[in-house]
Amino acid sequence: MATTAYSHQLRILLCPNCGAPLQAPTAGGQTPCPYCHVATQTAVRDESAELARAQASRPDQEPARFERLRAQDGKPLMPPPSLQHFAVGGRLPESMVPQAVQEWQRARQEVQAGAPYPSQERLYFLTLMLQDYYATANDDQRRRAVVETALELLPAARHKQVLRCTLARAAVRAGDLDAAAAWLAPCDPYSDDIHMDTAYRFSQACLATARNDFRTVLHYVGPHPDDVPIADGSDHVCGLLRANAYERQGQVDQAIQVLRPLAVGPGLELLRQIQAANAPLALCPYSLDQLAAERPATPAKGGAKGFGLLRLLPLVLPIGFIIAGILADPNATTDDGYPLDKFFYVMAAFFFVGPVILIVMGVRARRRKARFDERGIQGVGQILQVEQTGVRINDQPQLALTLLVHAGNIPPYQTTVKQVVNLVDLPNVQPGASLPLKVDPDDPQDILIG
Repeated sequence: MATTAYSHQLRILLCPNCGAPLQAPTAGGQTPCPYCHVATQTAVRDESAELARAQASRPDQEPARFERLRAQDGKPLMPPPSLQHFAVGGRLPESMVPQAVQEWQRARQEVQAGAPYPSQERLYFLTLMLQDYYATANDDQRRRAVVETALELLPAARHKQVLRCTLARAAVRAGDLDAAAAWLAPCDPYSDDIHMDTAYRFSQACLATARNDFRTVLHYVGPHPDDVPIADGSDHVCGLLRANAYERQGQVDQAIQVLRPLAVGPGLELLRQIQAANAPLALCPYSLDQLAAERPATPAKGGAKGFGLLRLLPLVLPIGFIIAGILADPNATTDDGYPLDKFFYVMAAFFFVGPVILIVMGVRARRRKARFDERGIQGVGQILQVEQTGVRINDQPQLALTLLVHAGNIPPYQTTVKQVVNLVDLPNVQPGASLPLKVDPDDPQDILIG
């Protein structure tokens, strides 16, 4: 098979001088950069010890291991506070890529010099941010280089396994299945770390999907959601792989049953994004469309005609109360002793004023957004504290977020805002995370998130 950007027999690293990707021999030696011509010295790439450990690894009391993994669920890994400003809305913005590359090179030098774990964590999270950006930009060479360089430098087993699995999944999407298997070979198949174990299961399921081996897919992600522990951040992608395995075996109804709880609220859009990001695997081409087709009919079983009548209620009810007031006996009273005709007129006014208030609120919200779009200062809010307000809007929780705001030339300051958060986004709305926002230059306490 022809080599791809992720072929295992290649070795692609980032030049420590100019940051360009360069091919280095797996046997080690000096490699001149084709751009800046500075030579880079590399050691031999030796995976023999990890391969031996992986081959010798055996399942030991799987139920007990699963319980240890489940105890770690619900605790997402967050970037160090010093990197939070790079994760705007969970992604690295294009405008911040040069700064992130500089930080990555600095962390690389620190780790090469034997720096302790905090520097290793910085290099690891910067690598994940950059590879995600390069994947979106379709820059396979830089994506491969930034991941493989960090993989060779980082000593921690969790860092290495997650990065190997990242390369394996990229190889699957590139159609290089032999490379994917080679990247996965040194991985620990029975880790006690939920992030290592989930990365391995997710990656093996991707490879098995590409091989049309759907029984193996279900072995790794489980026939049912609770069969194997999966880290929260991978629930939707593993669920989509599970549903696809059923669909490809002719069990479309079972696939839809798997997808339905994942598609609640904004979950359907998230599934669509995962489907698009894994287009070469053609995940759930029928069941996801069928589930989406069900959605409009679910809220109102009366159909379009019933919905049209509901829209007329704000007009019909006030007219009905006015007519009732005109026809009411002038001497009639309510149980509380108030004139009945006046009661009907008050009710008519109430049902007329309510929609007017909603319209005014909608206009004000649109004007506020337009004002922020025109004059707002772009910034980032680091979450310091998250509290429940007890309020739910459209079945989504409203949270009180205490933020440390960084925006333009305004000195950093603290403020608290109430924000409705999509259920899918809840794992990312944690202390230490960052949110994109805009600040009113005349009133910095007035901010718009998003």
